Amino acid sequence: MFRVFSLRKNEKGQSAVEFALILPVLLILILGMIEFGWLLNGQITLNSAAREGARVGAVVTTNRQEKIDQAVEETADLSGLTIVSSPYTLENDPVINKYNVVVTVNGRMTPIIGIFVSGDVEMDSVARMRRE
Repeated sequence: MFRVFSLRKNEKGQSAVEFALILPVLLILILGMIEFGWLLNGQITLNSAAREGARVGAVVTTNRQEKIDQAVEETADLSGLTIVSSPYTLENDPVINKYNVVVTVNGRMTPIIGIFVSGDVEMDSVARMRRE
């Protein structure tokens, strides 16, 4: 009977050792999810900025490039995303005989943790809208 109690007494640190073994794996998983979420948020913001730039480009008639750049910058503001360029082109759609405004936005995002991705991540997005 005494042996059962003595064995039980020695198992007090078992959960601490198991937690110490699992902690690095758990931290890597959590940091990976944070990093992926940060970069995914940047791509979603870049897509939204391209769409907003195309919308503005389809509506305005003067100073189109300046207004597209302004709309793209305002949409990407406070997201951690750096807009590199946002040129536009007009392409003719022969089916409906109208022009489409095509805005290509290139951006750069710095990873928040930097363990899994080193250096800046280049992203791009394209949006098309028909000029009415």
